[in-house]
Amino acid sequence: MSVVELCGFEMGNFLDLWASSGTFSIQSTIKRTGSYALKINPTGTAVGYGGLAAVNAAGQLVGMDLANVYARFYFRAETLPASSSEEIFMAQSTTASVKLTVRITSAGKLQVYDNTGTTQLGSDGATTLSTGTWYRIEVLVGTGGSANYELKIDGITELSGTGDLLTSNNKEMAFGKVLDRNGQSVEFYYDDIYIDDAAFPGAGQIEVMQADGDGTYTDWTVGAGAGADWENVDEIPHDSNTTYLLSVNSGDASTVTLESAAAAGISGVIKCVKGVLVVRENVIATSAHSIRVRSGSTDSDSSDANLITQFRTQVRLLESDPADGLPWTTADLDGLEVGGVQNNAAQIRMTAAYVMVDFDPDGVAPTGHPAMRRWGGVPGMAPGRAPVGRGW
Repeated sequence: MSVVELCGFEMGNFLDLWASSGTFSIQSTIKRTGSYALKINPTGTAVGYGGLAAVNAAGQLVGMDLANVYARFYFRAETLPASSSEEIFMAQSTTASVKLTVRITSAGKLQVYDNTGTTQLGSDGATTLSTGTWYRIEVLVGTGGSANYELKIDGITELSGTGDLLTSNNKEMAFGKVLDRNGQSVEFYYDDIYIDDAAFPGAGQIEVMQADGDGTYTDWTVGAGAGADWENVDEIPHDSNTTYLLSVNSGDASTVTLESAAAAGISGVIKCVKGVLVVRENVIATSAHSIRVRSGSTDSDSSDANLITQFRTQVRLLESDPADGLPWTTADLDGLEVGGVQNNAAQIRMTAAYVMVDFDPDGVAPTGHPAMRRWGGVPGMAPGRAPVGRGW
């Protein structure tokens, strides 16, 4: 396992998040890339955050159980604490306890604290974060009474060492002012989050590929809406029960084709593809539904999930192309389809189908990333292929 989860908030709603609370929104005014980003803006002693965890084999969002987590997020502060400091990030353990937190001071310096929330690990960071500027923040959160931690800003190690990060594994990564520390009002933005369990993700951004045609499988019918099948699952944000496809028979499969990588603004080194459906049971039943990502003539399905009667995401994370087992290329993306497979005689609604892609437009895979290991350590080069890209 390597990739754990990725999120660019490109669904335009909170369904990207595993957990959330307090004062937050998914908004389109201030963002780093794409069309949306997470805004955290609690006042005084109030809090606000969005949390990400993991994806199980059935494509459902679940808590992690990982000893080491490497989280990348792009962070922008519009309002710093007027005095003292407040949290911008927290790692939670499987026992629902704090493992590690990152705070920002009124001077724009980053700090790291252990599980107590009162013991600062090391000194304040050397870099001053300016308001109105996006920074790439990466955090390693280990496990143990003397576990490794590391904080990077724009790829440069700012703080590192060991600290008491509990003996229970990581469960959730939370972004925002998760706990009130000093009663300060803040306004923070987050975008292009990538969580890995093997190495720092490095630079990247996340864009969405929207449906643009009916795919290879068209067994589902239009349950509400009009036009071709794909026109009922392409809205961002999704429109819930206004337009959707409906399946009532076991064995039904429906997929949609997607806009090209170029149309979606995707280039360079592709780190991960995330198929995303928004689905629900039409009535309470025992359902068995899988998400399908189709590359060329190869179908890659999740295991079956028993859905509920509220719309939720079902996702599939793929670091390599299932058609050949090699790193993704933009040409591979141009042959993608995504959709759902009904494996029980329940009624299922699908209101949205997309693919999210995390990529580095500069075309340099970070050392230690799974893509680099697969490529034998040559940035942007797969064996037998031309260089890719560039030029809680």
